[in-house]
Amino acid sequence: MPSAPSRLNCYSASPSECFDVSTELLLTIATARLKLLHALTASADPFSNLSSSNAESMEHDRIGHFFLRIVLAHDDSSRDWVVKAETKLFELRLKAEDPKVRNEFLNVISTSTTKQPNRSANNLPATPSTQSRLSILRVPFERVPELVANRKVLVSGGDALIPAELSWYVVVSCFRDRLAAAMDACAVDHPRLMRLEGDRLEPLINSLLSLHNRLIMGSWRGFSAARTFWRGGHIAASDVDSLAKANRFPPCMTMLHIGLRKDGHLRHQARLQYGLFLKDAGMPVDEAILFWRKAFERVHDDKSFEKKRYTYNIRHQYGLEGHRKSMQSYSCSKIVSECAPSASNHGGCPFVHADRSQLRTLLMTRMGMSNSQKGILAMQEIEDLVGRRKFESACGCAFAALHQSTELGDDNGVAVHTRKRRKRLDSDNATIRHPNGWFQMSREDINETQEITPTPAVDDGNMSDELL
Repeated sequence: MPSAPSRLNCYSASPSECFDVSTELLLTIATARLKLLHALTASADPFSNLSSSNAESMEHDRIGHFFLRIVLAHDDSSRDWVVKAETKLFELRLKAEDPKVRNEFLNVISTSTTKQPNRSANNLPATPSTQSRLSILRVPFERVPELVANRKVLVSGGDALIPAELSWYVVVSCFRDRLAAAMDACAVDHPRLMRLEGDRLEPLINSLLSLHNRLIMGSWRGFSAARTFWRGGHIAASDVDSLAKANRFPPCMTMLHIGLRKDGHLRHQARLQYGLFLKDAGMPVDEAILFWRKAFERVHDDKSFEKKRYTYNIRHQYGLEGHRKSMQSYSCSKIVSECAPSASNHGGCPFVHADRSQLRTLLMTRMGMSNSQKGILAMQEIEDLVGRRKFESACGCAFAALHQSTELGDDNGVAVHTRKRRKRLDSDNATIRHPNGWFQMSREDINETQEITPTPAVDDGNMSDELL
């Protein structure tokens, strides 16, 4: 892809040209870039964040971009995040650019990324655009699925005919595709690079990964200051069964809850995974102790519970014992990398660690995904995403399918989704990057329809029977 004028950069230069800077400056540049990308992906008004990029020199812009490729090339979900965030930044810069510069850029890029323009313009119906003989770009229709789906372009011979005013979409699509391929290539080359530069780069990469994970958690924790959880501000121990049954918990936590009710126990790693999720979902420490004491009562009486130091460990999670620092709930990437299940231990991510049959049973039988044609198609889409290792997107698809059961309303008080809510559920970009993100979206789902009060606590044995 040719080089671009102004701030518009397609990042075709080799990364090796960008790292002749000090370690401190490299960390500063990459940190600023990472914070900018997170701000853009989290903001309802992303244009307000562009001012921070205006101050960057083109050199720093390039260095930050290429180094984050290396930092976040380690797994599929991180690579997908980079592609999505960088594409959004590119699109915003393209739209915010001076019209003359933008048009020059589009002309250069469009010429190199599309088939011959104009040759099918005479086949278009008469419109102001065609009558003025503006250039028509011709690209394979699968490159512009949103334009085709929204009927904004004509399709002829397997190609979409793009009017000049939509040419930016082609350029953004090309940028996205090329960056995705570059990220995959970076992942392949990553071990070689670390052998050569590991001593210098590894501390920087670890620091940036830690920041990235904290910022991801911040994207769903932003509502914590104004929490309106169950029962006036928190989740009680008696609410958990009802919430799990209503699919307010993601599949990974539902799987742990089922295992807990079945066995009356979870091992240490699984307790951390589930307990920290409940903590950050709004369960106070006294309710957490009550919840785990009751959940373990088939295996441990009160004396045994204290002897095993379960109360101490729970208080430790909340920052009330030991180093007195509240522990963070596990992100999806941490669950995938550190919580794989075993024969004697529940846990992990069902989209990663469960086989096809187990995943179908969990979603369709235990979590109640519809057996209608729509539900079956959703399950097929989930399996396709899993097959392509798009695990976070598969989780987002499952959320949409499981929360559309209240799509139609009636006089009996069934919740009705707003158009805004339906659009967000159906978004191709819907992903779940943190288990508590599922809980937050579920809570918003209730707030945008009608308030749903958890059903009274049920007998643990009945709950187990209904879920298993």
